[in-house]
Amino acid sequence: LVVVDAMHKANYASRICHSCRPNCEAKVTAVDGQYQIGIYSVRPIVYGEEVTFDYNSVTESKEEYEASVCLCGSQVCRGSFLNLTGEGAFQKVLKECHGILNRHQLMLEACELNCVSEEDYIELSKAGLGSCLLSGLPDWLVAYAARLVRFIHFERTKLPQVILTHNLEEKRKYFTDICMDTEKNEAEIQAEGVFNQRI
Repeated sequence: LVVVDAMHKANYASRICHSCRPNCEAKVTAVDGQYQIGIYSVRPIVYGEEVTFDYNSVTESKEEYEASVCLCGSQVCRGSFLNLTGEGAFQKVLKECHGILNRHQLMLEACELNCVSEEDYIELSKAGLGSCLLSGLPDWLVAYAARLVRFIHFERTKLPQVILTHNLEEKRKYFTDICMDTEKNEAEIQAEGVFNQRI
């Protein structure tokens, strides 16, 4: 898990607020071998409109979730700038489908082939892992990274349902009124957050 703290080194972007319906998104990219966070608009932004993005942060603590009040005022506001998830919800697909033997198998396949396919480079490029990060690495390691990226994409397709099921079980302990559309949307957002963290 990577956490960015703008306390000691930051620019204007550190002042961008959270919104549950943002007009921008944050994407991690690599420039000249260093990670950078870019803020990209997801729709036209009108003059005078505040620039916002979804912090996509998660917590397993109900107290922390309730204390992190969101004031974005959008119609789909979650009420908190944190997403509430129970312990282990984000790890379930990883534990079931990508255990130690699976990881070793992927590494051994990459070592045995010891070459990088065009498809591997395309997968890595889509994930933001371009030549500035990969140059000079042995072929087996680049091929292994491509296999890991494929698993992360697979996990992204399975995780929303796992998170939704888990969140519903947790929230029914504390809340009586639950909107399924909102819960599905939150599960998608959380799955996307896990995807970005994995990459």
